[in-house]
Amino acid sequence: MTDFILKERESEKVPDLLALAVPSFVESEQYRRLDEEDQKVPGLVCAAFTRFFEQLQQAEINAGDKSDDLDRCYAVIEDLALSPDPAVKNLVVTEIFENLQGPNQTLKKIKERLGTESRRLYQSWVDPST
Repeated sequence: MTDFILKERESEKVPDLLALAVPSFVESEQYRRLDEEDQKVPGLVCAAFTRFFEQLQQAEINAGDKSDDLDRCYAVIEDLALSPDPAVKNLVVTEIFENLQGPNQTLKKIKERLGTESRRLYQSWVDPST
C-alpha cells in the first residue's frame, strides 16, 4: 500500500482569504447569517461575499463615497482570478459572477472596475467563444 498525504486544496482556503483581505466582510450581516459550519464552505462564503460586495458597490454609487473595503473586494477578486487552482477560478465564476444580481448600474460599474484577470475570466464566462 502506498502512503499518501492529503493536501488542502487552495479553494478550501478561500473563506479565510476573504476574511483576511476584507475584515469588514466578517462583521457584515451577510457573513453573520452563515452558521459556523457554513463559514467553512467556500461556495457559501463566496456567495455571501458577493452580496456584501454588491452592497458596497451600490452604496458607493448612491453616496459617491470611495470605500477602502470596496477596493479590497476588487483586489481579492483579482487575486482569486489569478489563482493557478481551477477550483478557485470556478468559485469566482459560479459563486461571485453568477450571483451578481444588482441593478444594471451596479453591474456595469462592477464590470468596469474588475482587474485584468478577473475581467478576462468574467468575459470568458459571459462569452465562452472569446
